[in-house]
Amino acid sequence: MKRSMTSLAALFIFSLVLFSCKKSKVKEQAKTITVDPLKNFNLLGATQESSDGSASPYQVGVRFLAHKEGRIVKLGLRSPSAATYRVQLYTFVASDSISLAYPLISPTDRLAYVDVTISAADAVAGRAVMVDIPAITIKKKDGEGAGKVRQYGVCFNDLDKTQFQYLLPTGTVMPLQFSSVLSLQRYSFSPTTDINLPAWTGTGSGFSNIVFGDVRFEFVTEQ
Repeated sequence: MKRSMTSLAALFIFSLVLFSCKKSKVKEQAKTITVDPLKNFNLLGATQESSDGSASPYQVGVRFLAHKEGRIVKLGLRSPSAATYRVQLYTFVASDSISLAYPLISPTDRLAYVDVTISAADAVAGRAVMVDIPAITIKKKDGEGAGKVRQYGVCFNDLDKTQFQYLLPTGTVMPLQFSSVLSLQRYSFSPTTDINLPAWTGTGSGFSNIVFGDVRFEFVTEQ
């Protein structure tokens, strides 16, 4: 009888420990939030379509601000064209968090890049191809001091003219907020044949209601 009681006690303790471990894991998972802005554009009422842009080579991409510190853990792309594209992550400091204009206070600094290969099957299916990168720390927008704002950008080389694009609803004003942790600033493009140059140069331009291309990134932060 004593042995039976001891066994029951041990089983009870083991169950408590197991439950505690499971609870801790659920609690840990609940703290993490992942944001992939262009993947969620449809929630903003954006129209997804394919577009024939300029036949000339361009670097195109999006700029964003982080309202919480986090990490970029993946870069990727969705394209209707089978090819290999270079997707790059940059950071730079701008003079104003509201204005989307230049000049930049500091030059762009490339943090990471990957070569993303879109297969014929992925192109036809419209699948995004994601590539893991070593986790890159993303700083909050206001970590640079008065009058300065930390910005980031993800761009890719548009080697051919056919890509996906998003048409934003009439009246949409950037920045666009995602999960209260990240703001999409604007879409930019710059004509260049150098796949290692960023889209954010002195000759870069952009639109407020169209995002050309479907460059992807995963931003991970704590809730």
